[in-house]
Amino acid sequence: MYGFVSSTDTHLGTPGLVDEEQFMGHGGAGESSEDGLVDSPYFNPGGLTGVWATENTRASLFTALKNREVYGTSGPRIELRFFATNTANDATCGSDDWLHNAYQGTPMGGTGDGYSFFHVWVSPDEDSNPIQDIQIIKGWLDGTKPEETIYSVKSKSSGLECISWVDPDPSSGLSFYYARVLEEPTARWSASGCQQETCPDSIQQLIQERAWSSPIWIHN
Repeated sequence: MYGFVSSTDTHLGTPGLVDEEQFMGHGGAGESSEDGLVDSPYFNPGGLTGVWATENTRASLFTALKNREVYGTSGPRIELRFFATNTANDATCGSDDWLHNAYQGTPMGGTGDGYSFFHVWVSPDEDSNPIQDIQIIKGWLDGTKPEETIYSVKSKSSGLECISWVDPDPSSGLSFYYARVLEEPTARWSASGCQQETCPDSIQQLIQERAWSSPIWIHN
């Protein structure tokens, strides 16, 4: 079983410097060239890993990593949680009761049998773009052929949001589910520089920042 993480990789010694508007280059350039780009347009600022630990200690952090209760983002500091349970969760979003009910099942990164309810808890990054869509991705095997379905459960709020969802077409055997959160598109770090020089057609001018929960593996 696997969990999802995301990270940065530069030579600047600045882990977590993932803002598109502040990208200083992968190789340490740090200053705009005459062409207007700080580095190769194929490089990206990188991402961040979120860890849900019981407390901010080395032991708790490594326990959470071992349990795969982790998620990745493409840069924004989105907060994301994902659970599977056998019952609905009608408690107030973000409350201790909501979390208590959710932990009666299995959090992201875990495994379980016969769960029918899936719960997404997401809080946007106030310094980034609003959330455009919340999705649940399901994967399974049809014989030996891998299959995938993407369910959009939409975002209804600009703040903390909790969504409960039931799979309309449960699969027999082993399947996995994970949550994906998409922000409204924003300009890529290279967009302004590519207006001053000719960038390859493959370089996108807009990107859609996002977050991914670790999957939950379900056996039905």
